[in-house]
Amino acid sequence: MKILSHNTEMMFRVLQRREQVLKVACNHLISEDMKLKPLATSETSWCWLAHDFTDSEGQVEQFAVKFKNKDIAQQFKEIFEKCQEDLRNCTSAVEETQPDQEEYDYDEVEDDEEEEERILFEKRATLNSYEDGQWNKLGVGTLLVTYNEDVNGNMVSFATDDGVRGCSHIICREHTITHEPTGRSCEWSPLDYATDEAVRKHLSAAFSSAAAAAEFAKIFIEGQRLAVDSELSENIGKEIDVPEIFSHGEPQK
Repeated sequence: MKILSHNTEMMFRVLQRREQVLKVACNHLISEDMKLKPLATSETSWCWLAHDFTDSEGQVEQFAVKFKNKDIAQQFKEIFEKCQEDLRNCTSAVEETQPDQEEYDYDEVEDDEEEEERILFEKRATLNSYEDGQWNKLGVGTLLVTYNEDVNGNMVSFATDDGVRGCSHIICREHTITHEPTGRSCEWSPLDYATDEAVRKHLSAAFSSAAAAAEFAKIFIEGQRLAVDSELSENIGKEIDVPEIFSHGEPQK
């Protein structure tokens, strides 16, 4: 979870992406009248109401966020309330020029994602999946490895020429890759999120040259080492200091 400050305006935004798939789960401005309330069932949780723009069309949502420990929860509360204090102390001139929340360009989230993702590998490949004792061709397209700042890890994704996703997953510390030194293909078995639901897959990517396959294997191994340093696991939700966040929709009156 991030609290972002606008570069030129007195505005602060709360942004959270879902684990592994990295889709936006929370995207709203902090306002002066928001109130963080503790949950009776947890001393590491906060809940609040916000006009959220995760799905582009703004709607009132009730969020509950659970942190790993009390210190992280308290730090979040202090930063959140400091942003509110800065808003209250903003001069009247700034308040007059500050855009309404509905006028804020929430599409900037996409720009943020582009800035936070750096392409490490991009090659044409044929992706296959081993199922029921045989290899099935998923398609021909582009295989990408990108660095994602949010999790400090590398992500593997594949899309066919028709735009169909064949794989999408973070390289985790449990992952290994198989590659023959002179071969043109690589194999690995991730918990994949191409369909937004975790599915164990055994994948093979075939490249046009042995050099391309060797480069992918090298970057994959580097990603696995980074995952060890960043403690990225297929059980990531239980192990890293990233809060769990839940949206309950507009509260009942």
